Amino acid sequence: METTSPEAARLLLSDSPSYVPRGRKQSAPSPLVALLGSISLYSRCQIQHVRLRPDLGYQCQLNFGNAELLYRWLTAKAAVSGWSPRAMRVKEFYTPITLAALLAHASSYPVSLLMNDGSRLPVPNQPRRRSQS
Repeated sequence: METTSPEAARLLLSDSPSYVPRGRKQSAPSPLVALLGSISLYSRCQIQHVRLRPDLGYQCQLNFGNAELLYRWLTAKAAVSGWSPRAMRVKEFYTPITLAALLAHASSYPVSLLMNDGSRLPVPNQPRRRSQS
């Protein structure tokens, strides 16, 4: 019968999304992460030059090329380039962030985001190839 050491079991479980190490509480995602997670990948890539500021729930002033890069930085498991989003988060900030508030911090975005309220927009259809007959 094969047994696993406690260290090996911890490493195996650490990849599980429901695993929380003993003594640590799993915090709720920030309102900004929740908003960005509700927007499709395609739409996040269309929101250009996003500025992360304190009124979005973080104690920093960082700039990102698009909302997808911001979302990846916020949801990264390890600190990227020395900045940890968990350390920068305003812990008492739980006010829901609207799409309009996020877009106010972006330099450009598609108008269709405002018309569709930002909910999972479909990726535009690719042009169809003409059949050669």
